[in-house]
Amino acid sequence: MNNNIAVLRNVAWVAGAGYVESAIGLLAGVLIARTLGPAEYGHYAFAIWTCGMLLMAGNNALPSASVKFIAEARGGGRDELAASLASRFTRLQMVSSSLVLLVFAGAVAWRPFSDWREHLVAMLALTVVAVWSRAGFWMWGAVGKGHELFAPENLTLAAVALLNGAAVVALALLGATALQFFALYAAVGVVSNLMVRRVL
Repeated sequence: MNNNIAVLRNVAWVAGAGYVESAIGLLAGVLIARTLGPAEYGHYAFAIWTCGMLLMAGNNALPSASVKFIAEARGGGRDELAASLASRFTRLQMVSSSLVLLVFAGAVAWRPFSDWREHLVAMLALTVVAVWSRAGFWMWGAVGKGHELFAPENLTLAAVALLNGAAVVALALLGATALQFFALYAAVGVVSNLMVRRVL
């Protein structure tokens, strides 16, 4: 019975956070697009897409693997192994993300994107911060899931979605630029990373 309640609670966390994040994210995206206009929004969207690709390359399925192996170790009553795996996976993820970001930074410094030439240093720095922080967020969220703790990641997602929505409205009212919206994206990543660690 307790196990069924835990499963239902975890499903509720995932579903609730997913709905909140999707709804607010959709509204924020529309507001950003209306504020920036087609050309500027294209630059912003390209920067977000670049971060997504770097996240995928840097984490290279390590969060998913950590959920599986940590949960298996705990299921077998091997808590020391689970703790060791959590430590190993987080180290591997840090090394992997660092290498990907170093290669990316070197490549962009050598051959900058045409969209970024005007603000190259700022865009590169914000990209590194955004990817590094979000990669860590997903990794720590996965470690929590491996320990059957779904609340940290999903509570963070919902809370940060609300914060992001409010910040997007404020920036839109001020007529923010693509660079400023991207700076918000990076800042939200940092807040997500710090919050999930705190909740865990």
